Amino acid sequence: MTGALILMLYRVNVVLVLLLAGLLGIGRSRLPSLAVMVPWPLLATVGEPLSLAAVWDWGRLGAYFWPLFSFFFKTGSFIFGGGLVIIPFIETEVVEQLRWLTPQEFLDGVAIGQLSPGPVVLTSAFIGYKVAGVPGAFVAALAIFLPSFIFVGLGTPLLQAIKQQPLIKAFLQGVLPAVLGVIAATTIHLAQSAWLQPSLAQTLGTIAITAVSWVAIVRFRVPTWQLVLGGMIAGLGLSRLA
Repeated sequence: MTGALILMLYRVNVVLVLLLAGLLGIGRSRLPSLAVMVPWPLLATVGEPLSLAAVWDWGRLGAYFWPLFSFFFKTGSFIFGGGLVIIPFIETEVVEQLRWLTPQEFLDGVAIGQLSPGPVVLTSAFIGYKVAGVPGAFVAALAIFLPSFIFVGLGTPLLQAIKQQPLIKAFLQGVLPAVLGVIAATTIHLAQSAWLQPSLAQTLGTIAITAVSWVAIVRFRVPTWQLVLGGMIAGLGLSRLA
């Protein structure tokens, strides 16, 4: 986990981070003597909003159809252990490489996604909408779910056969801790976007909202959608301080 966190903070590609973690997991299982001698945890640490006129702009979709479809299809194929896993992947690609969204806009999309039982599809639709209006939202939502249907329909027998293989188990044992580090690194980046506000009062207010939300969800198990709605109300109050 620590190694993945450090690598992500240095902006190493998330796929490479998880692949490296899986290979380290295999190495530990195949070489028990080295697993005792080598400090593996230490080794792992090396290393514009659309206008109303553009909402139904089919011409814009023509320019972005393939980039949207291919990106979200690839992203949907990468889902591992839950929707939160792909948030770092989407954030790196959409914000830093493709520059479709600003960090604040991406944070808005993640927050909106928490309002529904399907946060992945809603966040994806939000990104698609920002890029190419309503048609873009449909393309993004379809593309991110299409791999799941293909895997379930065609790949279930194969997955059932290989998931019990020792190498696959070892690979997954290496990936799982890395997933936590990847999510933690992305959380740090998103927190920076959320906390850096125009005034000191607003900055302290957003940090206070974060702390209260953390206690509410960890100690009292408050549902996420209630935290989002509460944060919206608190955010309206903070806007008065601008």
